[in-house]
Amino acid sequence: MHKKKLVVVRNIKDLKKLNNYDFDGKSVIVGTEDIATFNIASQDKRFEKVIFLEKGDSYFEVANDVIKFVDVINEWLEKNLARKFSLNPDLLAWIKHAEGGYTTQRVQDLFLLIRSYNWIFSEFNIAELLYVESPQHDWEEEIMIACANSKNIPVSSVKSQYVLALYHKAKIFCAMFGRDYFFLANLLWIKLKNTFKFSSDLIETVDVFLSLSSWKEKAILPVVNLVDKLQKHGLKTVTLCWEAFGGAKALRKKGYFAEELENWVSLRCIIDSIVYLFKLEKTLLLKKKEFFSISEFCFEGVKCNNFIWKSLHHSILSDFPQRYRLENAYDNYWKNHTPRVFHHRTAIFSDARLANKSFEKSGKKPLTFLIPWYLYMEAPYEHFAVPLNMIFVASQKSRELYLKKGFSTEMLFDVGCYLFEGFESFQKEFSRTASRNILKLNEKPKLTILIDLNIPLRGYISSREIYGLFLWACNLAEKKKELEIIFKPHPGCPDDVIKMINSQQTSKNVLILPKNLLSYHLFNVVDIIITKYSLLGVEGLKFGCNVFSFIPSGDERFRIFGDASEYFSNFEGMELLIERLLTDESFAKAWFFKKDIDRKKFLSEYFSQIDVPSTELIAQIIKAKLEKLK
Repeated sequence: MHKKKLVVVRNIKDLKKLNNYDFDGKSVIVGTEDIATFNIASQDKRFEKVIFLEKGDSYFEVANDVIKFVDVINEWLEKNLARKFSLNPDLLAWIKHAEGGYTTQRVQDLFLLIRSYNWIFSEFNIAELLYVESPQHDWEEEIMIACANSKNIPVSSVKSQYVLALYHKAKIFCAMFGRDYFFLANLLWIKLKNTFKFSSDLIETVDVFLSLSSWKEKAILPVVNLVDKLQKHGLKTVTLCWEAFGGAKALRKKGYFAEELENWVSLRCIIDSIVYLFKLEKTLLLKKKEFFSISEFCFEGVKCNNFIWKSLHHSILSDFPQRYRLENAYDNYWKNHTPRVFHHRTAIFSDARLANKSFEKSGKKPLTFLIPWYLYMEAPYEHFAVPLNMIFVASQKSRELYLKKGFSTEMLFDVGCYLFEGFESFQKEFSRTASRNILKLNEKPKLTILIDLNIPLRGYISSREIYGLFLWACNLAEKKKELEIIFKPHPGCPDDVIKMINSQQTSKNVLILPKNLLSYHLFNVVDIIITKYSLLGVEGLKFGCNVFSFIPSGDERFRIFGDASEYFSNFEGMELLIERLLTDESFAKAWFFKKDIDRKKFLSEYFSQIDVPSTELIAQIIKAKLEKLK
C-alpha cells in the first residue's frame, strides 16, 4: 500500500499556513477535529483525503483502564501529599466520574486519543507526520507525537509564532491560577455583602437542608417546587448554596430561605488554603522523579506519566483550595446548626464526601437523601461515596437498578420523575399552534424534525458524528421540501460552527434556533427528535414526540430509550423511514400509532405515572420519616 503523509491542522488559520507549502508530490491526508476546518479542507484538491482525528470510540472501551489509573493516582496522592500535611484525602482525590475537568476526564481523553492516533497511523498507512503547531492544542500534539514515536514515524512541524505560543502558555498559567482566584474573589464578595444581612439563625428550627450549586433557572426550579411542598407540610427548609453565583439571591427574591456557604468560610481558612496550595506544589515538584518512575502508567505502548503529571498540577491548583474552603464552611456551619434532613446534590462528587465527613466530626446524624435525575445508561465510573437513608427513584425499573447496586429496598422510594413537573400545565397553556407562533415558524409542514446539534465530548459524541448528521439533514431538507428541519444547538456549541451552518444551508425549510433557547415550545411542535442519548430525547418523549437515536458505532449501551426510539447506525436506514413516513399515509398512521404505544410503555417503565407531583411525595415521605424519629 502507498505510504501517506498525515498533515494535522487545528483550525482555519492553521490550514491557511499550508497554502504555499510544498508536499513534494506526496499523497497527503489532512486530519483535523474542527468541523469548520474540515468543511473547508474537504474542498481543497491538493489533499487526497480529509479525516477527523478522533475515531469516536465510546468511553465504555477505556473505562476499566481509566479506573485502574485513577486508583493508582489517588493512592499516590494520599501517600505523598495528604498524609504529609495531615489533610483529608478527599481534598485531593480524583473522583470516579468523567464529565469534564482535568482529572478522570483527562485520563479518559488521553486513552481515547492514543487509540485514535494509533488507529489513524495503521488504517491510513501513515509514513510521515507533519503538524501545524497550535499552542492551545499542545497537550493533544504531545500525545500524537508520543504515539508516532512509538511506531517510529518521523515527525516535523510548521512552527507557530513565538508570541502566540508565549501568549498561550501565559493563558494556561493564568487559567490554572485564575480559576481559584475567581472563586476566592466571589467568596470574599459574599462575605463582605452578607456581613450585616440575615442568616438562617433567624429561623428557630431548620428541618431540611437542600443543596444548590447553580444559578440557572432549570436548576433552581426543582428546588423551588420541593421547598414549596416541604413547607406546606410544616418543614422549615433552607437551601445551602456553594459556587451558585447568584442562586441564593434568586431564591431569596422568590421568598425562600437560602444561604451561601461561602459566608461560613473563616478568614484563617482562606489564608491556609493558599499556604497549603504552595506547600503541595513544592512537594509535588520534589516528588516528580518518583512519580515518573511509576510503571503502571502505560497504555497501548505509550508511557503516560508526563500527561498525568500535568493533570496533577491542574487538579491541585483548580480543585484543592475550593475543596479545603468548603470543608471549613461545612465544619463551621454544622457547629451552629443541627440538620434533621440533608439533601446530597450528588453522591459521587467530592462535596458529598466533605459534607458527610463534617457530619461525622460534629457528631450530627441527619437523614440524608438523593434524587437521581440522570439517564439510565450504564455508568462504569459511578461510585457512591457517601451513606444514604433515602433515594427517591423515578420508577420500579429504577428501583431494580439500585437494588442491583446493593441498596436495600427500605431506602428506595418510587416517586416518579420530578423533572417532568410542569410539563402537563405547559401543554394545557400552549397549543401546538401557539408554540409555532412563538417560535415564528411557518405553516405546519408534513413532518417537523428537530436535530440535536450537540458539542463534541470524547467518549460520548464525536465531531465526525455531529458533522455527518448536519450534512445529511441539510441534504435531506433540499430533497424533501415538505419537511421542516430545526437545528437546536447545544448551549456550548462553538459560534464558528453555528456560523458555518448558517452559511452552508440555504433551504427555506431549515431553521437554526438560538443555542440558549429553552426546549418546551420545541417539544410542542416537532414530530421527530434526532439525537444520540440526550435528556432532550427523554423530555421530548414525555411531550409526545418521537425519537430517532443515531448511534454510528451501533453500541447498544447507548440505547437508553428502550423501544420508544428507532435506532440507526447509518443515514440510509433513517432516510428510508422518513421517506416512507412522508409518502405512505397508511404506513405513517400505523407507525405513529405503534410508537405512541411504545413511548407510553417506556415512560411507564422508567418514570412511574403517579397522579401526585413527585415533590409532594418526597415531602410526605420525609415528613413521615421525621415523625417516626420523634
